[in-house]
Amino acid sequence: MNRSPDYFWHLRRKYGLAVLPVAVFLRVGLNGLGERGCEISVFGEWVMKMRYWYVGFAGAGCGNVSEWRELARRVAVGTDEDPRRANA
Repeated sequence: MNRSPDYFWHLRRKYGLAVLPVAVFLRVGLNGLGERGCEISVFGEWVMKMRYWYVGFAGAGCGNVSEWRELARRVAVGTDEDPRRANA
């Protein structure tokens, strides 16, 4: 089950502010920017729907945090250069 709605409502209640849910995926095969969603339904009728954006780094390792942070910054500002490929 998707935990995004739980995180959303927890942050919303705790801080009382609007929350923009964005997920960062490091090793799940999603690459680039996209949109996902989850739906909870009972007897075929949905009772909750949630959409969220994601940033995916397919094949990115978790060892070097500064590397994926820089890559996330480049994706966010629209630069398609990957610093890992610059030296290849």
